[in-house]
Amino acid sequence: MLIVSILLFQIIHSTEIIHPKDVRIGMEGFGLSTFQGSKIDTFEVKITGKLPPSTTGEEIIIAELKGDVIDEAGILSGMSGSPVYINGKLLGAVAFGWTFSKKPICGITSFMDMKRGGASSNFGSQGITPIKPVLNASGFHPSSFSLLDSIPGNFIISSGQTGGVTMELTPFVPGGVCGVSLVTGDGNISLMGTITEVRGDTIYAFGHPAFGTGSSSLPLCEGGVSGYLPSLYRSFKFLNPGDIVGTILFDGNSGVKGLLKREPPMVDCKININNIKREYKITKMKNLLPQLSAFLLFSNWMEEIGVYNPVTIKGSFLLYTNQGIVALHPVLSGNRLQYDLYGRLLESLLFIQDNWYEGVSIDSIKMDMVALDEIRKYRIKKLKLKKKEFKVGEEVILSVIIDRYRRPDTTITYNFNVPDEPCKLMIRVSGRDEFIEFERERFPLQFRFDSFSEWKNFVNSLPSRDRVVFSLYKKGAVIGTEEGELKDIPISLHSVLSRDSDSQFIDFFSIYKEDNILLGPVRGEATEIIEVRR
Repeated sequence: MLIVSILLFQIIHSTEIIHPKDVRIGMEGFGLSTFQGSKIDTFEVKITGKLPPSTTGEEIIIAELKGDVIDEAGILSGMSGSPVYINGKLLGAVAFGWTFSKKPICGITSFMDMKRGGASSNFGSQGITPIKPVLNASGFHPSSFSLLDSIPGNFIISSGQTGGVTMELTPFVPGGVCGVSLVTGDGNISLMGTITEVRGDTIYAFGHPAFGTGSSSLPLCEGGVSGYLPSLYRSFKFLNPGDIVGTILFDGNSGVKGLLKREPPMVDCKININNIKREYKITKMKNLLPQLSAFLLFSNWMEEIGVYNPVTIKGSFLLYTNQGIVALHPVLSGNRLQYDLYGRLLESLLFIQDNWYEGVSIDSIKMDMVALDEIRKYRIKKLKLKKKEFKVGEEVILSVIIDRYRRPDTTITYNFNVPDEPCKLMIRVSGRDEFIEFERERFPLQFRFDSFSEWKNFVNSLPSRDRVVFSLYKKGAVIGTEEGELKDIPISLHSVLSRDSDSQFIDFFSIYKEDNILLGPVRGEATEIIEVRR
């Protein structure tokens, strides 16, 4: 045992590499991996073949593995990255396998490919596929796990009592455990595998992609093993993440490369839903942040509200960016609202990150929601006036009939004085969505933005969906420009201003707007035209 330990110490601290072209069929060696706790075990390796090299990478070496655990369970998910040594020199990482193989035969990514970030040959051909790494997801509602399929990569999910943050960590050496963390805090999502090599503060692992991000700034974590499960379908390790210890710099076909002691960029995320108050940190990688944020919202909703409960929710999504705050105010009512919320948050984050105008980074997210245990929906049915002609300065009293979900109708009354001059007025009462659609048709230029800041300010000014929007428009000579509405323009100037392609004629211009807040979302619209005479 002492001799084996001394040999492992010498191997782990060796820098010698064997080139794949120097490897011959029949050669034997050993590999390192962790199957229980923090103890790094050895297994036997016998070279059985090679796959021809690609134009961008070295050969994949084919080998048969033997050992107590492997003889019982075969090649396990979570072994990706396990280093293989031939004649005391590092060959590469256990990384590939074949589904339903009768023997524990694997494909080895050469360390030369891993070091330079080259592409492994024959990736995906002849039935060879990466050994699925283990995605540890702990602290989340089971119904939410299917949403993790939206994350790029090919992995198996480990959750429940086998998840969480382990207290028994492997040493950060070849054969030890490492992971790529996506979420930390009140829950954890980490893709776990095995360390192939450590050189100074640089680590190499997996031997195949984690998420395939290429250049990366993903968090690197340590980890441990709480056991393994032999299975006829797919055996796997119970791998648990530890603390973040560095940053993944590259994530490609030949594996991941990380740097210890470098702090990765992460986004603070706070979620409050009724009595639930959670705090997380999420990787700032743009191709992962939107899906993960929406996943966290969905999971916490399922825990607090459930699947089918009829509710009405009002909330706010505050998205703090390097260009200021974007404030969204969802108002929804019905059953299974978790999917609607998931989609709205995902779509908003994707738009902000991929917006037309400029690069925008999201620095933190705060979500607050209050749910009422009943459905509250409203629909505007009609607008009632006693007459449609008024004298200048006369008071107008109008009633808006509103249909309530499974309740009697209700009425909102408005009163105002018409202008002191003859004119034609348009009275509109609408929900938020109908108001926006009408304004888009009436005055399209106000929906044209030249910068992200303009778009952000516009979004922040929109009414929420629980508003009845009462608006008055006056018919007149109006030209709309990007700066706003130019009202009461003399007829003599129309022909001059109309030559400007960035101007448009408008029949009615806005003179007043008022919002009334209800307990749930409002839909529908009603319009009346009145005449003001002397």
